Amino acid sequence: MIIQDYLNQKGIPFKVHGHEIILNCPFSNCDLNSKGPGHCYIQSETGVYYCQKCSEKGNLLTLAKFYGDDPVTLGFKEPPQKSRQFKTKNEDETNSPLSTEQIENWHHALPGDIRTWLIEKRGLSDYVINFAKLGWDGSRIVIPIPDDKGAWLFAKRRLAPDMEDGPKYLYPFGAKAALYGTELLLDTDEVVITEGELDALVLRSNGIISVSSTGGAGTFPEEWVPLFRNVEKIFIAYDNDEPGEKGALKVGKLLPNARIVRLPNEVGEHGDITDFFVKLGRNVDDFAGLLKSAKTAAEIEEAGQRYKPLPLPTTKTSVEEWRALILSKFPECLSAGEVGVAVLLQLLISDVRNPFGLVYVDVPSAGKTITLNFFSDLKELAYPTDSFSPASLVSHASNRKQEDLEQIDLLPRIRHKMLVVRDLAPIFAERQENLLKNLGVLTRVFDGEGYESDSGVHGKRGYRGDYTFMFLAGSTPIAPRVWKFMGNLGSRLFFLNLNVADKSEEELADLLVQDDFKRKEQECRTITRELVLTTWNRHKGGIVWDKKADPQELRKIVARCAKLLAHLRGTVNVWAEEDDGETKHQHTNTIIEKPTRINQLLYNLARGHALLCGRTIITNEDMWPIIEVTMNSAMYNRIRLLQAIMDCGGTATTDVIETALGCSNPTALKEIETLRILEVLDVEDHHLAKAGRPEKIATLKKEFEWFISEECTKLRQMKPR
Repeated sequence: MIIQDYLNQKGIPFKVHGHEIILNCPFSNCDLNSKGPGHCYIQSETGVYYCQKCSEKGNLLTLAKFYGDDPVTLGFKEPPQKSRQFKTKNEDETNSPLSTEQIENWHHALPGDIRTWLIEKRGLSDYVINFAKLGWDGSRIVIPIPDDKGAWLFAKRRLAPDMEDGPKYLYPFGAKAALYGTELLLDTDEVVITEGELDALVLRSNGIISVSSTGGAGTFPEEWVPLFRNVEKIFIAYDNDEPGEKGALKVGKLLPNARIVRLPNEVGEHGDITDFFVKLGRNVDDFAGLLKSAKTAAEIEEAGQRYKPLPLPTTKTSVEEWRALILSKFPECLSAGEVGVAVLLQLLISDVRNPFGLVYVDVPSAGKTITLNFFSDLKELAYPTDSFSPASLVSHASNRKQEDLEQIDLLPRIRHKMLVVRDLAPIFAERQENLLKNLGVLTRVFDGEGYESDSGVHGKRGYRGDYTFMFLAGSTPIAPRVWKFMGNLGSRLFFLNLNVADKSEEELADLLVQDDFKRKEQECRTITRELVLTTWNRHKGGIVWDKKADPQELRKIVARCAKLLAHLRGTVNVWAEEDDGETKHQHTNTIIEKPTRINQLLYNLARGHALLCGRTIITNEDMWPIIEVTMNSAMYNRIRLLQAIMDCGGTATTDVIETALGCSNPTALKEIETLRILEVLDVEDHHLAKAGRPEKIATLKKEFEWFISEECTKLRQMKPR
């Protein structure tokens, strides 16, 4: 079977140009938006192919295997040894030496309409067109390629703007890829490497020294590295597509000090330097801003795809529009959903390195799963799962080969994403031994620095580096023993009780005739995606937060919340003993976590909420999530006791607390004593106490009196309802 018949059989469109077959590259998406015939070239006589964009190469045997066919059955054979090397670009058949006279003749033959196109559509200046000796051979634009001494190596011929047939570029037979602009490196301390010659000329037209490989994004041999030894600042600005990203990383690894420039999404997929200056109308100062935010290849690989470009939103969406829709569909999920979005958006803040874990807590059917499902359409940033085991983060499965384990490890898959777990309760319900093990793994992973573990099956496995992720989950109410273990390990999780009110008979009856439930949920999922994409594209490449611009008074509020929560989550066991007919409370050693980590995490949450609201500075509006999370992230009895005392203006007696907690006198006394030991309350005897029924007066400590202030009340009332 000949190659043309095989392509027709597979339904693959192609064009024939001389002895070559041209088609869209089937191996990647590099030709997805190509306007011409494609960049994959197959020699019709030998079947050897090469893609000029992604550099994929092979022969008929590898092509058939790619499509799942047996090459032997098709009659395909290995090409002769001498035919296995593909000329990696479409080659002109002539290879005569270039003279200055020939270059000048081509240059003087450049038509006026082509010069106008180069100026208006490609952003070149007249001076640069003349200096580069761009010319015309009668059918194509000629780009002469000089060496470092100015001698002409060869001429590269580009398709004219009004032509569609044929390859975009032609090269002389046997021409070797060269570095276009080598001579400029001899006397400069700063240079930009571009993906093509015309892009380099655009930058030169704007006064920026630039060079380019004549072989495209995939060609940059190691032998060129010494040419840059005297250049202090090197930048790489390749096209906004997958081949461009891969090519830039390749060059960045060869030149470790070089910094890779990310073009804005507005240039479009496959957009380049020319699009930046011509299509977007940007200037040199704008480009200088891109250079300031450029990163080295090592920094990019260490950060992974944390700030990867995401699709533009179908409809730009504000937080006000998001709130209005959620309120109309699932009002009970509004505030929890808003805090969840704030958790996710922390990924945009460059200095955030600690994962933030938030667990929605309430009884079954209270709206936890609905709220979590708001994030289900954000496939680029969210990793939803119904349940998970901490052991899945770095697997040591004995029934898998070690080389296969990386494919099933969860940690690299949630890197720089938000893990959404619809039911965390099974982990909290484990036996003590397993619970401690699971919480220990989570504690380490929530440092954001990766995780490594050893086993007798696969030895040491794991990942190190920036493995920041966010965590959102749902659970039924947490058992006291779980709080105890989390306190001992230094809990990394925060909690938010939905506290959904019970519906009346009338409300339940009305639900039966309301809009389709799944349709309402899908609307919430769609607008949540639009809101996040709107925010993400507003801060492409992440955001360097100006922390000093955040008001000092608001940072103090965050600090107060951190100190209170550290005390509320302290670990202590209290029990009552009878001594000469008098009840006395005894307790174990107290463990109170230092508030430093909580302080940073709560501040990160406030900043995530500010981004959600379209700001890069925290305001009063960002304080209610911090206060609510603080007042929900400790044992329920402690929170309820604290809230009862706050409701009474900061001081309450035992009988009031008994009523608020719905407990007995001994239990109330025990809870009061616990918060006294944890330095949250001051406690004194009540002079009206009756025999056999001790009474205490509990007062909020002075350092926490702000939580009963009018300011705190007003901030909490900012929560959307």
